[in-house]
Amino acid sequence: MKDPKAPDTSTDVDQFADEDTKAITKRDLAESVARTVGISNKAAYQTVSATFALLQQKLADGFDVAIVGFGTFYTSHCASRVGRNIRTGAQI
Repeated sequence: MKDPKAPDTSTDVDQFADEDTKAITKRDLAESVARTVGISNKAAYQTVSATFALLQQKLADGFDVAIVGFGTFYTSHCASRVGRNIRTGAQI
C-alpha cells in the first residue's frame, strides 16, 4: 500500500518534451524534479543547475563521471583539423 504522505515519484517525461524535437530542457527537468520531490521550481532549478555545473567541472578536471543506471561521461581529445569558411572556402 502506498504511503499517502509520500511524494509522487511517477513522472511522465513525454509531457515535458518538445513535440518537434522530443527534447527535454533543463527547466522541464527542474519542474519534474520539483513536482516529484515536493520542492519549489526555483529550488529544483538551482539543484539541477548545480548538478550540471558539478558534472561539467569534474569533466573539465579530467575525471570520468559514472551515474549508475544512467550513463558514463568522459572527455576525449580529437586531432585538430583545418576549418573552412563555407562561403569563401578559405581556411580558418
